[in-house]
Amino acid sequence: PQLERAELGFSIHMPDAFPDDQVLALAKKARETGLFAPLAAPVQLGALLARGRDAATFLHGQLTNEVNALQPGQGNRSARVTRAGKLLHLFSLHRLPEEPGGEPGFLALLEPDGVTRLMASLDQYLFSEDVKLHDLSAGYDWLVLQGPYAPAVAERALGPLGKEPWAGLPDEAIRLLAHPRAPVGTLAVAHSLTGDPGYCFAVPNADPAASRAFAAHLAGQAQ
Repeated sequence: PQLERAELGFSIHMPDAFPDDQVLALAKKARETGLFAPLAAPVQLGALLARGRDAATFLHGQLTNEVNALQPGQGNRSARVTRAGKLLHLFSLHRLPEEPGGEPGFLALLEPDGVTRLMASLDQYLFSEDVKLHDLSAGYDWLVLQGPYAPAVAERALGPLGKEPWAGLPDEAIRLLAHPRAPVGTLAVAHSLTGDPGYCFAVPNADPAASRAFAAHLAGQAQ
């Protein structure tokens, strides 16, 4: 069975070996006690980066939700539809934190097999705009921390995000983690999979040992 796209912002496919009653029982337990897990095939996230001087204006004209007004670190749920209103892609879109003098960048999170199609769909409308599209899916390992205690666990494991408490992050906010145990470039996304508070962590996997160590650190705090 496939969990509801409108709820998640992207689809998660459960193996057919899991009967519906087991899936529901797992979901119920996750909502009551929380969930920490790495994502691996067939349950995985894809990431499409759009970066460039015209990225905001271009995406604003191609997607269903607000893009121009998004500030660095903000995000929302969005979609791409045909002119007749037929749904093509459903995803979350996040404006990346920017360095001084850097170009605007937006990260779309969706199912991995949809990234190539979304990229091709957007690319056919790119002409002279300063926008580059990149599939970053293979460069990240994903960890999810979900449930009513997720903010407390994140605060204990990673400390506050500067002056921000984890519990105060707006939905779909994205932050660059500056923590000694987090590989450089690790992103935290306030993205719920259960309806309760939750976070998805995009962990660069160029150094597998560092990625595994970070996962082990979070898992230890989530016990």
